[in-house]
Amino acid sequence: MVIKRPAHKIIRLVPAGRWIIGAEGRVDIKSDLGTETLVYVSDGEPHPRIGSMTENGKVLWKDYPSPSEEDVVHGWVFLQNRALGMLPCLDRDLFYRLLEVLGR
Repeated sequence: MVIKRPAHKIIRLVPAGRWIIGAEGRVDIKSDLGTETLVYVSDGEPHPRIGSMTENGKVLWKDYPSPSEEDVVHGWVFLQNRALGMLPCLDRDLFYRLLEVLGR
């Protein structure tokens, strides 16, 4: 999906995986300013595990804690801080904020 708005950068929502370890899907939100990652987690699923490829082709795996029960039972979450494993639940306000930041 491509989002075009006057006076903003073009944003692309790119499916990055139907099933990934610890989650049921991944979508990257991309613009010229960078990429943000969303993953879909289900109740009772294991911790999400995301791999990034280095320049020499090696995959480095990072395990993330599952969202707490108070935060989200299931649904889309935003990988806000990969180093800390922060996974806030994606809602309309957060989605619009991501579009604003990536579309400047």
